[in-house]
Amino acid sequence: MPWHLHHLPLSRPALPAVARWLLARHADRDPLALARALVLLPATRACAELGGALVEAADAPALLLPRAQTPAGLAADLAAMQGRSVEGLPDGPLRPLLLAPHLARLDWLAHRPQAAPGLAAELLALFDEVRLARCDALVLGGADDASLLAATDPAAAGVLERDLDRLREVWARYREHVPRDAVDERVAALAEAARGWPGVPPSMVAVAHPGRLDRATAAVLAALAAAGTDVHLLVPDAATPRARLLLATYRDPAA
Repeated sequence: MPWHLHHLPLSRPALPAVARWLLARHADRDPLALARALVLLPATRACAELGGALVEAADAPALLLPRAQTPAGLAADLAAMQGRSVEGLPDGPLRPLLLAPHLARLDWLAHRPQAAPGLAAELLALFDEVRLARCDALVLGGADDASLLAATDPAAAGVLERDLDRLREVWARYREHVPRDAVDERVAALAEAARGWPGVPPSMVAVAHPGRLDRATAAVLAALAAAGTDVHLLVPDAATPRARLLLATYRDPAA
């Protein structure tokens, strides 16, 4: 089943617009259908506030609410549903603390060891993105440097090679001291869910205002769609000059 694309007016508050769309979508359906839906939102605060927006938009004293999660929350829940445990695995702010002392000892950072904690956090965020994008073999493992260099300005190829060497050196140090972390379990959980959802799948999935959808999560949604679940993308509609200017601030000028 194909994904469905919907546009929400950017001139209106996002959560109320998502709530009205969900209610309209389920107006003539089984009252339990909304409770079986999954809504993916970009932030935990939005997930927490969606219920209130739905109750307010429905003008009802009570309402069976859908499951609202961020992509990271979905991966964590899938891991738990599959019986995976992240207990004892490094996660969150602990990981930069583990990496920073080893980062500070590297030759190319020895003159600025005070930068190690901040750089450790930035590099770990990159490692997470690379793994969720399923590009770890390419970027961190050096599976095909020729293709990376082919997409680079020849004048900058030397800089890219140096940066890749440093990135892989840090990755090797991290893996030496942290062989497995919580992100590994979540990536594995997403990969397993793409092969088959654990338990009863949601009746519908709405991905609202996705700032960025990683490939691992997108593969899960594609598998749900292929199995017959309605998957809807709710994206902002730049119908006015001001809205277009706002969206342009988030667009890569080189794209």
